Amino acid sequence: MSKTARQTLLLELLRRGPVRGQDELARALERAGIQATQATISRDLRELGAVKSADGYALAATLAMPKPQRALRLDHVMTSATSGSFVVLRTPPGMAQPTAIEVEDAGLDAVVGTIAGDDTVFVATRDARAAQRLAKTFAQTMAKPSTPPIKRRRKA
Repeated sequence: MSKTARQTLLLELLRRGPVRGQDELARALERAGIQATQATISRDLRELGAVKSADGYALAATLAMPKPQRALRLDHVMTSATSGSFVVLRTPPGMAQPTAIEVEDAGLDAVVGTIAGDDTVFVATRDARAAQRLAKTFAQTMAKPSTPPIKRRRKA
């Protein structure tokens, strides 16, 4: 049997749920007529992205790893605006990525994902209405300036 056939069968076994050990996988492969050593199975598991959990080997993508959610704090956001289904957040230089992580970790249902540059974060939502609602949430959470903006004099 080929490596592809062996790994395909391993994927099928892992998709059914966690498998307690490599010996259990070896027996399942043997029943299918595939001989494989423990070292080969171990290498296949690594290549397939399988991880060992408390329940046994499983595909990393199938494990439900809850992400701790934190209260949203947008201390570094200076402005917020919407554009279609995006909310655009402006930050001081170097603060966009930490701000994007804050938004992602808040676990807001409206957030589909973020893209961060140096001083700008694009927050993607499902639609324009969701972006408007999210922008209002952000506006309530953004740090309020402690001093009024500086007024510039016009030159005559």
